[in-house]
Formats: sequence, C-alpha cells, structure tokens
Amino acid sequence: MPHNRMSRRHFLGTSAALGAGLVLPPTRWPLLVGRGAALRPPGSVPDPSLPIGTDTIPQIKHIIVVMMENHSYDNYLGTLRRGDGLAFGPDGTPRDANPDGKGNLIRAFHMPSPCQLNAAPGQNWDASHIALGNPPDNDGFVLGSGPVAMGYFTAEDIPFYHGLASTFPLCDRFFCSVLAQTYPNRRFLLAGSAGGIISTTTAALTAPEPPNGSILETMNTHNI
Repeated sequence: MPHNRMSRRHFLGTSAALGAGLVLPPTRWPLLVGRGAALRPPGSVPDPSLPIGTDTIPQIKHIIVVMMENHSYDNYLGTLRRGDGLAFGPDGTPRDANPDGKGNLIRAFHMPSPCQLNAAPGQNWDASHIALGNPPDNDGFVLGSGPVAMGYFTAEDIPFYHGLASTFPLCDRFFCSVLAQTYPNRRFLLAGSAGGIISTTTAALTAPEPPNGSILETMNTHNI
C-alpha cells in the first residue's frame, strides 16, 4: 500500500482525465481525500444537518478571488524551500530535469529576466497534454513548450509573491481543472465545468450556459 502523502506526479497521473476519485476504484478513494474520508456526490452541502445557504462563518464579510495563470508552483515558488518545490543537490542547484527528445536533459534553470518575452511556455490543449507525459509523469514540459518551460524565478526576481508565500498559508498542491487554456479554467472556477470548451477562442464566449449555473448565482439565490 503506498504511503498517504500523494506526490504531485502521482496526482496528475491519476487525475488528468476525469479527476482522481473517478479513475480509481471506490476502495482507493479515501487515500485521495484524506484518511477516513470519502468522496461526496455533486450537490452535497458542507454540513448536511444545516439548510442550504446557512452562513456558518459570519465573521468573514468579503472573499476576494484572484485567479492567476500560466505559471507552475516550481516556476514561481520552487526555490522557496518551503512546500513541494524544486529538489536541490548538494551544490545548491536544482536536480529537476526534462528530456528534450534528442537524448538530452534540460535542467531547471534561473530565468535571466523576470519577463518571459515571446518565449512563454505553451498552455493550449496539445502542449499541456504533452507536458503531462505518456505515461503521465510530468516529463514532457520541454517537448511541449521548449526549454523555457524549465525556467524558474527567485525571491530576488519576484519578492512580493515570495513574501506572501513566506507569511501566509501556502497551497503547494493546487492544480488547474483542465489541461487547457484560460477560458476553460475560468469556467471551471465559476461553474465546476468547462462545458466542453478546450481553448481560448471567440467561439468559447458563446458556449452554452453551465447546466447548474455558476457559484455566484447559487450564492445570490441564498442571499450570500
């Protein structure tokens, strides 16, 4: 039986298509959501003993959601030495590397500039799935986007973000909902579904409304 701490690689390998709980048999579900826990069906409320919409944390008046994109945890916070970031060797350099398809390994490297200019890593459906690898072991980032995908920033480059990550709770195992571009993931954030959208296009703006509405509509229904 594997240990309870699930690696980022194993999580992505089991969840890329349908989500971790959907691709494993029910007997494995508790391993994914915590010891002794079980997955709940869609539409479940946090506390079944309370009516839907009950405010259980009235002390919180405002919630601000900032959804960023196009950067991995390692890219921004891999050198933080807190959380599941880059693995450093005795010489202080990262050991993380990806093959380039030509028999070479491209190691993680410090970005020469805080601006990625025109060499931004790919984020479309194809590049994202190539990055995941087949079998899914996160070994395709260079193949999907070129060497720039192995670059990272330090606290000197982005002090504001490192300051936040050093001061407040840090989520180092957060994954996008869809291995695709902006619009699909924006829809997932608000509605729990991309509605079949896999790219950022004008056509995606006229996609059908989410069948269950958005989380904002649900909150309005209950005067939250």
